[in-house]
Amino acid sequence: MRQTEGLLVFFDEEQRNELLKAGQDAGIESFTDALTIPDLAIRTSRVAALSFSETTLDFLSLVTKGKQVVTSKSRVEFSELLDLDEISFNEISFRLKENLHQYFVRSSSGRGKRIPQKTWEKLIDIIKILRPHLAGDIDRLETLGLYSGFHLTGNDADYLLQQREALGTALDIFSGSSKLRSQVLRGWAPPTDSITNINEKDRNGNLVTTTHESRNFLAGLPSRFIQEESALQHDLSNWPSAIAKMEAGYCQFSLGDRRLDVIYANRNQLESKLGVDLIYYNENFSSFVLVQYKLMKKEDDSFVFRPDSQLDEELKRIDKFMENHPPDSSFSDHTGYRLNSDGFFVKLVPNQGLRPASGDLIAGMYLTREYVQFLTGPHAPTGPRKGRVITFDSAPRYLPNTDFAKLVEYRFIGTRGSQSKVLEDLIASFMIDGKTMIIAHERTVDKKHQEKETHSNQQHSVSIFDSA
Repeated sequence: MRQTEGLLVFFDEEQRNELLKAGQDAGIESFTDALTIPDLAIRTSRVAALSFSETTLDFLSLVTKGKQVVTSKSRVEFSELLDLDEISFNEISFRLKENLHQYFVRSSSGRGKRIPQKTWEKLIDIIKILRPHLAGDIDRLETLGLYSGFHLTGNDADYLLQQREALGTALDIFSGSSKLRSQVLRGWAPPTDSITNINEKDRNGNLVTTTHESRNFLAGLPSRFIQEESALQHDLSNWPSAIAKMEAGYCQFSLGDRRLDVIYANRNQLESKLGVDLIYYNENFSSFVLVQYKLMKKEDDSFVFRPDSQLDEELKRIDKFMENHPPDSSFSDHTGYRLNSDGFFVKLVPNQGLRPASGDLIAGMYLTREYVQFLTGPHAPTGPRKGRVITFDSAPRYLPNTDFAKLVEYRFIGTRGSQSKVLEDLIASFMIDGKTMIIAHERTVDKKHQEKETHSNQQHSVSIFDSA
């Protein structure tokens, strides 16, 4: 399924044109304008082509319509900007056999007409021919335009939802705010052919993955975040064999001299148990935080999680690790201080469906290991039928998203000392069990290393176990 109609926005006011173009050249991710776009509902999105001159087509973008700001005009956000490197209109018209200028929506007046479906489809195909390296990102944009505002359901959607929450949490910890997370997550899209049972009225559908890649959340991100698989090979060879044989994906993010390497690791590929863990490792503080993600189901008017045997087994495994490697309360420098010496958490996530084109995390509950033990133990609150159940009301001592991210960011929670050094074995045992890991490794890169990465254009991650 493809977008039925297109939009061509021409920024025809010279001063504003120069400001907007300069912003895109400087890496600004989005901007807004007031335009008249009929037949597009508020908070829905479509793909548009953007021109900053009458001679070139400069960007593809996702346009999202907001509320009305002046008579007949609405606030329109332009995001997910894809640089086309100034494709000549003459080159397009020669292949298209049609003059696109008649479809200009001029920013000065906010008025124009849409590109008809057949012409739009031909235009997109021509852009892919002229800029073949952008074909994957163009498909991703079109999918975002089709399914923004949708809620995707099904086992595969549940699995990707957990990966999404893990990645978003890692980005919040690393960046110290929601800006990077929002920018990254809102650009994710599933393969268009993976959506079935589409309900346009209720804005929902089922997601069914058919390949290993489509079950990797990182693979659906904008290509600028994704590193070549070859960048992993050296590091995977240094990992335990249980991990080195996994299917993997890799993204890298930079803030000044800090790096965050994010690795998707799935040992059993399509036969996974659909569980996801986040491992966040801060190299400078030798600190690990491990989060197990569990989905809450809606029952009546509230979300609940019913502890199962899988959670019991995972808790036993961690308890045994803690018994064999008790936390050391002493520390010799500032980096060793923690509010507690337990880096194991469970996040319960209300399953509200997987949402393309959204940068938000779901408001869930982060629970410490000890609190989960209480909530699943003999003194725990129970449901009406005396069964084990965890709800927002029955577990009031949870951490919300922002508080958890801040505590990890400031290294107030996480492992230290001998625990960090032997955690490799526990991580390997989880991988053998067939769970998926999102491994986030935060490190500082010296200036010499940065120059080497820039020169080679291959940003290799360092094994998180080399420095532990």
